[in-house]
Amino acid sequence: MENCKKEEAEKWAAGYVIGAGAIGAIPIPGGTSLTIAASQVTMCFHIGCIYRGDLFTLDEARQIVKHVGFGALIGRAVAAEALNFIPGYGWAAKSAVAGSVTAAMAKMLISYFEMR
Repeated sequence: MENCKKEEAEKWAAGYVIGAGAIGAIPIPGGTSLTIAASQVTMCFHIGCIYRGDLFTLDEARQIVKHVGFGALIGRAVAAEALNFIPGYGWAAKSAVAGSVTAAMAKMLISYFEMR
C-alpha cells in the first residue's frame, strides 16, 4: 500500500518538475520566483493528501515547505534571479535550476511523508 502511495506521489511530482522548468524559462526578473514557490506548496499539498488523506490542509503544506524546502526555495530564487540577466544561456540554465530544485524538493517531501 505504501509503495503505491510513493509511486502516485512521484507521478504528481514529475508534473510539477516539468511545470517548474517551463515557468523557470520565463525571462522576466522576479516573475517566476513566486509562481514556482506557489507551485511547490501546491505540490506539497498534493503529496500530503496522497499520504494523509483529505484531512491534510494547505496550511499544513505551507508549514512543511517552510521546514523541508526553505533552503531550496531561497537558493532557487537567488540563482533564478541572477540568471535572468544572462540572455539565452542564462534563461535555459534558469529553467534547469527551477526543475532540478523542484525535483529535489519533491524527493525530500516524499521522504518526509514516508517517514511519518
